[in-house]
Amino acid sequence: MLPLLSMSPRKVIAILTGAFRHMQEGGTLYQFTYGPRCPVPRPILDRLGLKASLVGRTALNIPPASVYRIRRRHRLQAVS
Repeated sequence: MLPLLSMSPRKVIAILTGAFRHMQEGGTLYQFTYGPRCPVPRPILDRLGLKASLVGRTALNIPPASVYRIRRRHRLQAVS
């Protein structure tokens, strides 16, 4: 669990860029958060070509917790 919500956008970009640079194609990062939404803002996901999906939530936890899956977007292949 990385405290992404308390980091600057520049730091979040650096961490995600480095992590995905070292992952194989199809690699996935799971991020646990207590925030009300994905800890990586949409503009950063878009800039890095990533997408985030909510994969789990527990409302019984205090505070409520969520897990997001972050992975590369699939690129469309050109039709020849």
